[in-house]
Amino acid sequence: MGLVAAETVARATPAQANNGDPVLQGVTNGSPTTVTLLQASGGKASVGLADPTAGVGVSGLGSAAGVTGRATSGSNGDGVQGQGDGSGSGVKGTGVDGPGVTGVGGDDSVNGTGFGVHGIGGGHGGAGVFGEGNAGGGDGVVGYGVNGAGVTGRGHPGVIGFAQNQGDVGVVGFGNGSGDGVQGVAGATGSAGVRGVVPGNIGSNADGVVGEAAGSGSGVVGFGGPAGGTGVVGAGGGQSPSPPGNGIRGLTSDSRGAGVIAENTAGGTALQVIGMARFSRSGVLTVPAGSSKVTKTGVPLTTASLVLATLQQNVAGVYVQAAVPNVSGSSFSIHLNKAVSANITVGWFIVN
Repeated sequence: MGLVAAETVARATPAQANNGDPVLQGVTNGSPTTVTLLQASGGKASVGLADPTAGVGVSGLGSAAGVTGRATSGSNGDGVQGQGDGSGSGVKGTGVDGPGVTGVGGDDSVNGTGFGVHGIGGGHGGAGVFGEGNAGGGDGVVGYGVNGAGVTGRGHPGVIGFAQNQGDVGVVGFGNGSGDGVQGVAGATGSAGVRGVVPGNIGSNADGVVGEAAGSGSGVVGFGGPAGGTGVVGAGGGQSPSPPGNGIRGLTSDSRGAGVIAENTAGGTALQVIGMARFSRSGVLTVPAGSSKVTKTGVPLTTASLVLATLQQNVAGVYVQAAVPNVSGSSFSIHLNKAVSANITVGWFIVN
């Protein structure tokens, strides 16, 4: 009987650990009033557990890493997982003199292709990665929500977004109120705030930058600087024998719209052309000898179309008497005041 009692005492659940007691495995420990600290010799690494004063569950300090998490190879587990409830953060990094959170993709020693930081948005509008800028303290320094810096001389982008399939979007910026969804700021002469590039190995239908508006908004808006700056500049890069490169091209699929509208709301010049101007609805026609008339066909016209014509040769006593449009026949005829004895050319131009 005494032996049974002794075994019962030996197998009894130990008392929960509290201040000054060892941490016990397999049980919920007590309620210490100070942090439980595990510190390596030399002070190069330490782990704090359940700090009631700071309200921290686990804190790590290390000369190499404060906390390291690693998922086993081939598993679907996570090395470190944080879940924010309410207004709290699952994982929070605060940078003082260094970055709060650093993500390094892959491993050059084994040619790894893993992501340093991978954010996956939830199915109900949750953001995989959310960056919020801060106005800073009294020094007026602005804090960035997300800051990406490309490596100098290596051509590596600071931030990159990939769209896998048609309709997918690599990077999206939403502007609320008068705010900007995406803003690019040039930091030096010759640099670009935003640059869209189509690599040479991509098909000809790819676009460097696309602006698409809904309703009455504008797809792309450019504001020129106060010192004579230009709102939008387009530079064509075509070189012979390649097709000519166009600086700016305006297209519309609506017969009521215009490919390009030039407007000066202050009453000044709406359109200024430096260099040659070429119009598809212009050309020259030849009135053959013995005739006083020539007709141009295959030219769509409306009742508002104006056909202008002028002789390209100085022939005494000969002049253009009329330019008559034929809207239903998509043509027009140029009439001279009399038949000519030799071929004569007439330049024509259609407005509207």
